[in-house]
Amino acid sequence: MAELLLGPVLRYVDEVQATVWVETDSSCEVEVLGRRQRTFCVAGHHYALVFLEDLEPGSCTPYEVRLDGELRWPEPGSELPASVIRTIDPDQELHVIFGSCRVSVPHEEPYTLEKDDHDDGGTERRGKRRLPDVPPN
Repeated sequence: MAELLLGPVLRYVDEVQATVWVETDSSCEVEVLGRRQRTFCVAGHHYALVFLEDLEPGSCTPYEVRLDGELRWPEPGSELPASVIRTIDPDQELHVIFGSCRVSVPHEEPYTLEKDDHDDGGTERRGKRRLPDVPPN
């Protein structure tokens, strides 16, 4: 029985279309809002892109993810609100917020120190080159 590894992620949305991305632990059929797509495999990882169309402009549509017909999202018993697809309303101003959970350094010292808390007095040294302090924005 297939399981979700990552996702669902709302990868694209416009006025009437959306794309939902998932990664699963094995080959399967992924279903979102009645649309089905088989996973594809890249380097042993199984992904699906489920293309949704004919959505209502400016709507907020709750959705579930099924793998081979079995509900996998939201997880049974979850207290979290349902995932939704919010399509763009052409009559409203568009606001975009971007974020990422990716970081390039560990969440531990010295990476979590403020610039003035470093042993070298606030400048970083790379080889023989000293990097200047960066003024705040």
